[in-house]
Amino acid sequence: RDPYSEESSSSTFTAGSLDLFTSAQIGDEFQVLAEVVAEFVPDENEVAFEVERIYGAWIPGDRFSLKLGREHSPTSQWARLYHHGQIFWPAATQPFLARFEDFGGPLPIHQMGLEVGGRFRTGAGTLRYVGVISNGRGLTPEDVTSASDRNSSKAIDLGVSFAPATRARQMLRRQQNSVL
Repeated sequence: RDPYSEESSSSTFTAGSLDLFTSAQIGDEFQVLAEVVAEFVPDENEVAFEVERIYGAWIPGDRFSLKLGREHSPTSQWARLYHHGQIFWPAATQPFLARFEDFGGPLPIHQMGLEVGGRFRTGAGTLRYVGVISNGRGLTPEDVTSASDRNSSKAIDLGVSFAPATRARQMLRRQQNSVL
């Protein structure tokens, strides 16, 4: 059922979702992460479990990282920052472009594939890059192709962003450099 529709309110008691999240750091450069969500499905009166993320990452430094597995798409920063953490949302609901595939969202929020990324810090700010090659979309927009792709074509996602340094950070760097 779509939680954004007017029909989603009723006079019954219900519970929210439970996000089971685990991660492990293996050595200095490798980490694994798994996130499974248990959600109550009122229409079916059941609990559904869904693997949201599961990946291994090699991160030798800030400038380069490599992930393999199921992850949230970098297309939506909202999904990466706030995905299931509704208590942390800076708005009452998800933006339309960050809605999950199975709730009418137009973008693929989940991906299964390979991601390369990194960041370069400069005095002017931080430049980030990300590139993803993943399984394409399923037969319907809400179908996430995690186990297999329906054809040999792959989805490609590329992104670059720049966050200017704040004046306070620039002043702090100058002070730190003058002390050294």
